[in-house]
Amino acid sequence: MSVGASSANKPVISADGGSPPGGRSAKTALIAGGVLLVLLLAAGILPRLKRHSELSAIASEQAQALPVANVVSPRLSEATSELVLPATTQAIQETIISARTSGYVRRWLAGLGQRVKAGQLLVEIDVPETEQEVREAGQQTAEAEQTVAQARAELAQTQAALEQAQASLKQATTNLELARVNLERSKTLVAQGVVSQQDNDDKQAAYDARQADLEAVQANVRVRQAAVKAQQAAIDAKLSGLQARQANQQRLLERKSFERVTAPFDGVITARNIEVGTLINASGGTATSNGLYRIARLDTIRVFVSVPQTYLAVMNAGVPVEVLVKELPQQVFQGRVFGTAHTIDPTSRTLMVEARVNNPGWQLLSGMYVNVKFALPSPQRALLVPASALVVNADGTQLLVADADQTVRVRKVIVGRDLGKDVEILSGIDQAEQIIANPTDAMREGVRVQVTKPATK
Repeated sequence: MSVGASSANKPVISADGGSPPGGRSAKTALIAGGVLLVLLLAAGILPRLKRHSELSAIASEQAQALPVANVVSPRLSEATSELVLPATTQAIQETIISARTSGYVRRWLAGLGQRVKAGQLLVEIDVPETEQEVREAGQQTAEAEQTVAQARAELAQTQAALEQAQASLKQATTNLELARVNLERSKTLVAQGVVSQQDNDDKQAAYDARQADLEAVQANVRVRQAAVKAQQAAIDAKLSGLQARQANQQRLLERKSFERVTAPFDGVITARNIEVGTLINASGGTATSNGLYRIARLDTIRVFVSVPQTYLAVMNAGVPVEVLVKELPQQVFQGRVFGTAHTIDPTSRTLMVEARVNNPGWQLLSGMYVNVKFALPSPQRALLVPASALVVNADGTQLLVADADQTVRVRKVIVGRDLGKDVEILSGIDQAEQIIANPTDAMREGVRVQVTKPATK
């Protein structure tokens, strides 16, 4: 009994030396339990992960459905603004030089690009018929002068005869007065009985003779005076003829002076259209051109620039400008606004402005393409926003603003100057607001948007 019980409590060892059958079952149960636990955990976590993924996808889709709004902050304009505009240069004086007489070019003395002074001889023109006319006019003038001189000599003789006649008139007047006195004395003496009547009659005859002499001399004086007047009238007529011949001679001399063409001002020859022997026509040009030369004065350059109507109020005479030339990168030419056209081009809505620039070295040439830079004072410091942010419709000019909740708000604004990429906003927005730079039709009052800001460079 004791032996059997003892044997029953001893472990049974398998023939291969491994664990008994009961130990293998426990291990299997342990593994199965672990697998079951993993399956239970997976069954609880996977649905939650799937749900979370679905919620994230829904949120992403909702976010992608919102309009994307690029927002920018308004910024204050500068106290002074620079305005750079293209322009064209022109010489302060530029003209075509034409001849005032027809003929052939005898010689020319100034070539293309040559600098000339005012009054410098440029061309001599050969006009043979003018030379002949000048000689004939000179001869006619000399003949007229001789005729006038001869008439004046005759007038002098007549005036001398008149003076002699006037002297005779004085003598006759004196003789008549003496005869009158003797006659009066004789009458008194006859009345007193001192002298005879015969003596009185002699005195009366003498008086009558002197009276006749005076009348004859007076007639002679009148004749001489008439002769003087006639000769003076003849001289006046001859003087008129002389003056006409002198005027004709002067006209021909002036026309002859047209054979010499001179420079009207200091400048440079920009075109020469003649050679020796070129025929100058009646209009003062040649068969192929309107004039003989083109000359330009370059010590001062005029610059013409079309300025937008927005800047009309600040385009006043005296505003400083800088002229920049691409081909002369190291040079800045200073100048000032000279004036404006005082009219707006209805097609481009621009104002033609003329600036003048000193050009002592003649580096600026007529007809150049340049840029003109204006440093303009800002009348008030407005807010600047991108021009693309403006919305213009039946309600006026508006800007769309994204508030703190990323909701669109509409602001009616008053626009100032158009600066190209930016525009001035005079009223309607605050500097702290976020302006939508890319408004679309989907962005209206109260619509939520997805706000983004442009990347800063």
